[in-house]
Formats: sequence, C-alpha cells, structure tokens
Amino acid sequence: KAKAKEKIAKLEAEQNNIYLAKAQEYKNDVFVRLPLKKFKERIEYVEHLFNSASEKYFASLDVNSKLFVIKTVLKKYKQVLQESAIVVKFADLPKEKVARLVSSVFPESNIKEIREATVEEVRRSSLKQGVIIEDEMQTFSCKASLESAKNELFDKMKSELCYDLCGL
Repeated sequence: KAKAKEKIAKLEAEQNNIYLAKAQEYKNDVFVRLPLKKFKERIEYVEHLFNSASEKYFASLDVNSKLFVIKTVLKKYKQVLQESAIVVKFADLPKEKVARLVSSVFPESNIKEIREATVEEVRRSSLKQGVIIEDEMQTFSCKASLESAKNELFDKMKSELCYDLCGL
C-alpha cells in the first residue's frame, strides 16, 4: 500500500507539472499575441483612414490635376516606349487632353491611334480613370491610372506607417 501511495503521489506530481507547464505555455502565448493583435488593429485602422482620405482627395481633383498625376506615372515608362509606335487607350478622360499628355511625355514615339478603351478592356485592366499604352504589335502594355498612383503612394508610406506605429 505504501508503494502504491508513493507511486500515485509521484504520478499526481508529474501530471500537475505537465498541466502547469501547459497553462504557462498558453499564458505566454496569449500575452505574445495580444500586442500583435493591437498592432494589427492599429495598422488596419490607419490604412482605412488613409484609403478614405486618398479617395476623397482624388475624387476632388479636377481633370488637369488628374492628368498631372497620371503623367507622373507615365514617366516611368519613358525608357520602354522611347521611339516606339504606340496605341493609346483611355478611360473617363477627355481625348484631346490625353493626346497632349501622351505626346508631351513621349515626344519621340509615333502615336498610331488614340481611342477610348472598350468596356471589356476597362474591365480586364481594372482601369477606372487612366491611360493604357501598348506597342503596335501588342507585346507589352503600360497602365497609368489614378488607382496605380494611389497604390504607389500607399506603398511608399507603408514603411513610415510601420515605423511610426510599431517602431519597426
């Protein structure tokens, strides 16, 4: 009986140690996740504020300002399109202004056609307001839109956001 009691006490002690270790592990896990959850919620909140503010800002721009923003995006493609024969498609912008914009950014390029993008082209490229430039053989396509400018701005600010909110 004494050996059985001793064995039972030893098993109880082992089980208590196992459950105490599991409880401590769970507690540590919870306390590690809580700060991360707070950071995630903060970041999501700030992202939401940024997105709504940028939506309002871009919606308030006049046509010339929108074209200026699109022009800054188009300048990145200058090396690719230099001295090429191109086709310009646009969505929700005036044709004359788009023609002036493209010829000012790509003066060496030969503009074969400037036309409004079809509904299918707009849907496929998810272009709400902007310009698509393709070479004549359709081997490449460059898209410059307000959405891409917004995304570029957000990506640029993301590192600052992480540093300010998380210290990373």
